[in-house]
Amino acid sequence: MDGTPLTAAPRLSIHRPLVGPVQVFLPYGDGDSTREWFRAVTNAPAMKLRWEHSAPAHWVVGRDRLVTVAFAIVEKYGYVDLHMDYRLSEKCGQKCMSSVNPNCTCSCLGATHGGASRLNFLPIAEVVGLTGTTVQTLRTLTR
Repeated sequence: MDGTPLTAAPRLSIHRPLVGPVQVFLPYGDGDSTREWFRAVTNAPAMKLRWEHSAPAHWVVGRDRLVTVAFAIVEKYGYVDLHMDYRLSEKCGQKCMSSVNPNCTCSCLGATHGGASRLNFLPIAEVVGLTGTTVQTLRTLTR
C-alpha cells in the first residue's frame, strides 16, 4: 500500500500503516494552534509532529500516540475514521494475543489482539480494501 487510506475522503481520519508513523488527516487550521493542541492532548510537549504537504496533506505522529490522538479527535470533533492496515500473510501469535497496544498488524485484523479484550475500545472493523497481501480496515469512532 502506498501509505494512504484506500477510502481517502474529506472526513477526519487516521491511518495506521503497516510500518512507520501514523498519518492524521485533520485540517491544518492555523498550524501553530493545531500543533499546540496535539501536544496538549498527548501530554507530550516535545512530541515529534510534522505537517506533511504531500497530497493528501496530513499530520504525522508516532505510532505510540494513536489511541490518545484518536480519542482526542473524537472528543473535539465528535468522530474520526480509523484506517488500519494488516498483513494477511502474518500469522497471529502470542505477541498479538498478549499485546496491550493497538499496533497489531497480523491476519487476525485485531480480533484476537490483547487476548479476550479484542481491542475492546474499538468497534468491529469493516474491511475496505485489499492490495496484494495487505488488507485495510475501517472503524469509525464516535462520542
